[in-house]
Amino acid sequence: MSEMEFSSDSAKFYDEFQCIGSDCSDTCCAGWTISLTKKEHARYKNASSIKVRDISKTKIKRFRGDGASDNFFSVMQLSDSGACNFLDRKGLCVIQSEMGEDALSHTCSMYPRGITEGKNGSGWHYRKSLALSCPEAARLCLEAPTSIALSEVTTSTNRPFLKKNYGVGSTGGLEESVYSEIETAMLSFSQNMEWSTLQKYLGLTVFLRQLEASVPAGLAGVQGINVLNASKITSDAVSTMDTPHRSEDQMLVLVQFVRACFDAARLLAKDGRENKFTGFLSSAHDNLKEEDDAESLSVYKFEGGLDCVDKLILEAPFLRDNFISSELMRKLRTCANFADIHKCIERVMVDWSIIRFVLACNVTPTKDQKKQKDMLVAIVAATCRAFEHSTTLWDQIFSSLGDSSEARSAKLGLLLT
Repeated sequence: MSEMEFSSDSAKFYDEFQCIGSDCSDTCCAGWTISLTKKEHARYKNASSIKVRDISKTKIKRFRGDGASDNFFSVMQLSDSGACNFLDRKGLCVIQSEMGEDALSHTCSMYPRGITEGKNGSGWHYRKSLALSCPEAARLCLEAPTSIALSEVTTSTNRPFLKKNYGVGSTGGLEESVYSEIETAMLSFSQNMEWSTLQKYLGLTVFLRQLEASVPAGLAGVQGINVLNASKITSDAVSTMDTPHRSEDQMLVLVQFVRACFDAARLLAKDGRENKFTGFLSSAHDNLKEEDDAESLSVYKFEGGLDCVDKLILEAPFLRDNFISSELMRKLRTCANFADIHKCIERVMVDWSIIRFVLACNVTPTKDQKKQKDMLVAIVAATCRAFEHSTTLWDQIFSSLGDSSEARSAKLGLLLT
């Protein structure tokens, strides 16, 4: 019997990532549910470090709900501010300082890294990715046009885990070659610098519809289908389309969507779950208020902000394209069918729309492009973090797009103009 082979790849910015600790603009040790395995639970409860042991006595609780297992044995209780109780006054981890980096839990040692495991012939393929909810990961992703370039696939007879041998996410169950073919075509759209955001969205969705029509057997039947031909047909059709100018009525619809973001964040803040995203929305609301009405938003101010953002993206399109591409690359392999991929595209594009609008409400006309880029990075990280912390928040915003897929597609197309 031949040895099983394992292959893996990752974007360039994944390989460059290193946690910058207390120098980070945010802490990843807050807001999350930090789960522990049975072994980790025992390690902290019986630690030789008095500090770790004392905190563990009252701040680590057994998990006894549905899904409890040796790999989901207990959870770390968070403080009233939502921070981990193992953080010291300098914002550093007591477990790491007292017991060393190897003592960190799986959750803490992995974040913001992620791995999906999928079939690759007789072996397995691993896609390594970074969550852009980490400010440093977001910075590296948006730093240069080449940040999301995939590294050459490495092959070995050793399973390429990070530190732990559990917790790797599974793909949608299809062969790696299926995901790879579709991803190659999708990235050709998301990385096309001559296309507007709307053209990218239409290219991605039309391409998926063509594949659906060509493969009655479903996503698994993509093997053997000429994906590149479908991609070329889509590209030729979309490249001739111009992005329409925003009308006054369209601007009012966009402002209504911004209002939906505000309202959803207000509900979150009422529950005592304020974060950087709600902070950005709060300042955005203040910036857009009409002088004579605290609740009315100025369409004129909002349009000026959008023009600022669009100019920034025109001069540095990779700021948008790397975000879209990175998120597609991170999420595509969890899709098991065409419907999942449509939802993935929809999710990424809605996320980008929200990021663009929040930036438009906060940015000011300036020649300092670095300042604008830094704010974009901060908003990307804050938005992704907020949605990972609260799926309810995202669902409330998403519901404002309508119930039917046709209504959502039409509204999303408008948001991307």
